[in-house]
Amino acid sequence: MKPGDRLLPQYEKFSEIVRWEGFNHTSMQRFGLLTSILLAAISVSAQIQQDTALANQIMHSAHEQFDRKQYDSAFDSFHEARLLIEPYEVTLPNLFGRALFYEGQTLQYQRKDEEALALYLRSLEHLDVGTPYLDSVRADLYNNIGGTYINLGFRSKGKPYLEQALDIESQLVGTNTIGAAVTNYNLGLANMYLGESFSALNHFMQALPVYLRNYGENGARVAQLYTNVGLLHRETGDLEIAEEYFRRGVDIHLYNHGPDYWNLAYPYTSLGGVYMDRKDWASALNYYLMAQKICRENRDRLIRVEAIVAAALANVYRELGDYTEAHASVDEAIKIFNESYHSDHPRFADYYRIKGNIYLVQDRPDEASRWYEKSIETIRNAYGDKHPNLASAFERLAWMNYQEKSMNYSLKYIQLGYQSLSDD
Repeated sequence: MKPGDRLLPQYEKFSEIVRWEGFNHTSMQRFGLLTSILLAAISVSAQIQQDTALANQIMHSAHEQFDRKQYDSAFDSFHEARLLIEPYEVTLPNLFGRALFYEGQTLQYQRKDEEALALYLRSLEHLDVGTPYLDSVRADLYNNIGGTYINLGFRSKGKPYLEQALDIESQLVGTNTIGAAVTNYNLGLANMYLGESFSALNHFMQALPVYLRNYGENGARVAQLYTNVGLLHRETGDLEIAEEYFRRGVDIHLYNHGPDYWNLAYPYTSLGGVYMDRKDWASALNYYLMAQKICRENRDRLIRVEAIVAAALANVYRELGDYTEAHASVDEAIKIFNESYHSDHPRFADYYRIKGNIYLVQDRPDEASRWYEKSIETIRNAYGDKHPNLASAFERLAWMNYQEKSMNYSLKYIQLGYQSLSDD
């Protein structure tokens, strides 16, 4: 029996009474009609109360399963509760919206981001704006929507939701809470990926004291934050400061879990990047291989990081002149990433560009050009005709054609590069 099926007899009785041809002829008949309608309404109301009470009970159990990290069981329970109250979606929108939110949250923790996002956006349609007791739920929902968009590569879409979450949290409890700190952390990620380094660092540093207070100086989330702060310093060329933050993250993970802990993949990858910037290829290779080993041993958690590490290894092998390993590594990155993301994800453009770079140093311009063009197509599909990454891809093609003495093509790509950066 589907949820709500047991209400059908009451509704059918109600419809039968309303369709009664003689119901309007006498006061006695009208009284009988009103009495029947009232009884039917009372019966329906009692059924709704029974179903919502059961749904709330199921959701309470689901929260306990979620807290125990039993995400499969929690999802099944939240899904059962949601189906139970789905017939009352219109009359009980807030309860239904909360059920959608919690169901989506379990999917997000299972790394099913696209499915989670669909439920989150549907939940947003049901939660009433201006209902005070729902403000904290709505803040969490905005935060999760923003974070999911970031995970899927759509940082500009995610950022406004995170800003709304932080605005609600600031009004409710201020910014010195763990909820606001998590939102600040996510905003830091969004701004970092969008190239807004100063804003990213500001959000991370607002989150840091709250993280230290709530998670302790050896907390795993503190280590993750240190890694991201290090990435921003690396981006600005402060390699010594960057390395210091990365090593803080490594020390925390080693202290808590030992050398095989899966989260070590992140700071090891970042340290590999520092040594890449210093052109210390041997040290870079060492850290990337350490990260790759951990990724392969924890592929269910780190499949995306594994792709990033494989692409980084391709760059190192190219610098070392080992083009066979370079091609194998970037091909592995493309294959791994294709298992997790849709084919138009902008990250593919980076991998296609790396492939082109390898062919370029091998003096194979035709193959290089084909991969650069593929990178440009991917960037355009993701961002349109105006984006810094597009200008970088055109610059590569311009330089390649310049080296090949194809001046007309070189000039063409330079002009396209300027157009991709201009506001006209």
